[in-house]
Amino acid sequence: MNLRIFNLLCRYEALVAPGYHAAIPEKVSNILKEELAVTHQLFASPFNCDPQIGYTSAYPDTDKYFGSKGNFLKEYPQLFADGGSFEANPPFLEEHLALTSLIILETLKSDKPFSFVVVYPMWEDAIGYKLLYMSEFNALERRSLDFYSGSHKYDQSSQYWHKGTVRVSNSNSVVFILQNAAGKKKYPVTSHLIDGVNSNFKQ
Repeated sequence: MNLRIFNLLCRYEALVAPGYHAAIPEKVSNILKEELAVTHQLFASPFNCDPQIGYTSAYPDTDKYFGSKGNFLKEYPQLFADGGSFEANPPFLEEHLALTSLIILETLKSDKPFSFVVVYPMWEDAIGYKLLYMSEFNALERRSLDFYSGSHKYDQSSQYWHKGTVRVSNSNSVVFILQNAAGKKKYPVTSHLIDGVNSNFKQ
């Protein structure tokens, strides 16, 4: 176990950077579980996952010993086999965002109930952003929940080796909620959900 912990720390310490894979605040995660019955985080790590629900991560070779269900890009066909409610906060790299958007939108064509809460940077000219903003599966009246630089926060993924657990975002972020027809019935979007996300994401 000591060797597995050492390998895990070395992997993430080697990759760490300001804001690298920061997580949504714990209170936001709790709201998503309570209101939308979210049961899985698509992009997490042993350091920033919600321990009460499942998660997939980038490095199953080190992370599988700490609860990871594998790499999302390999596991999503099985993960999405029966529908469900998911949260996605992928690395803020345009290729990751575009691929994530394409996978989610294709999945939402299913008759099984699906709901996705997706956290992206507010890159309005990026393909991934545009795909979700304009999608027929966009479940928000105003298309997105917008959070501006300096006014919202993330939990640090590096809190175990750096001081401080909260990082105020220095860029704009956006939250999308995507659902198909069956998902809207099973996981209704309420005003309490919207208010909870807005109030608990803000700094």
